[in-house]
Amino acid sequence: MPFRSKGAPAVVINEQGEGVHGTAEGYLDLLVDNRGDYKEKIATFVIRNFMSAQPINELTQVSKTPDSPETPDFAKELLEDNVTSTDEDLDQEPPF
Repeated sequence: MPFRSKGAPAVVINEQGEGVHGTAEGYLDLLVDNRGDYKEKIATFVIRNFMSAQPINELTQVSKTPDSPETPDFAKELLEDNVTSTDEDLDQEPPF
C-alpha cells in the first residue's frame, strides 16, 4: 500500500531503510481520479506516528526439534485395557 509521512516518522522510516518493521498510526487518504464515467479511488496511508520494532522471528527462538512428552506407563496400560475390552455391554452403550 502506498504511504507518505513527514516530520519525525519520515526520518525514522528513512533511517531504517527498506523493509522496516514497526507500528504505524495514521489515516487513509482517498484520492478520487475522475476518468469520464469511471471514478478510480486511490488509497494512501498517511503516517502520523511510527515506532520501529524487531521482526517477531528475531525476538523468539523456535526449537527445530520439539520434545514431545512421553506417555506415562499407567496411561498406556489404561489405553490397552480399553482397546482390548471384551465386555459387550460397555461396547453397545453410547458414552453419554
